Amino acid sequence: GETVAGSPYVITPAGAVDGNYAISYTNGSFTITQAPLTITAVNKSKEFGTTDPTLTYTLSALANGDTSAVVTGSLTRITGETVAGSPYAINQGTVVATGNYNVTYVAGVFSIVDTTPPVIAAHADVNAVADQLGGATASAAFTAPTATDAADPSFSKPAICSPVSGSVFLMGTTTVTCNISDVSGNAAIATTFKVVVVP
Repeated sequence: GETVAGSPYVITPAGAVDGNYAISYTNGSFTITQAPLTITAVNKSKEFGTTDPTLTYTLSALANGDTSAVVTGSLTRITGETVAGSPYAINQGTVVATGNYNVTYVAGVFSIVDTTPPVIAAHADVNAVADQLGGATASAAFTAPTATDAADPSFSKPAICSPVSGSVFLMGTTTVTCNISDVSGNAAIATTFKVVVVP
């Protein structure tokens, strides 16, 4: 026998011969202990909002010619679908080996990555009147448009505009450009609007 469950196996002595002795036998036992087996979860990742990839694992060396079929079951991961909440632990779930192995499990991590840039809201043009009669400039104040990020619901910030609100603008039309990047470094497509200074 070659299984842990079947042991201990009986060791039966026989064949001793010596005319000077009356020989008797006492059986022994042969025990098979569990072989060590390390199951290591493979780290995984996905883009925010997409389907999870299949969770997989690797095995350390198997004994006695065994194949990976001696391990069954599925890994699980901690529930969560946000970039901010990741990485999430990949747990052993229902993964087990046959009784011939003493399993050590090494957890993995599941990351949700963000390659989605934030979106900046549109902004209406701003009209301003010259600061004084016959003047050529005006100080114009405006509220920067808000940027949001589908991959991070907590991301809601005013975009960074140039020139900034409160700047002095020359007579005529000046384009204001607003931009921002999220915490993952994804840059938004710039939003522009005009500040128009009239007499």
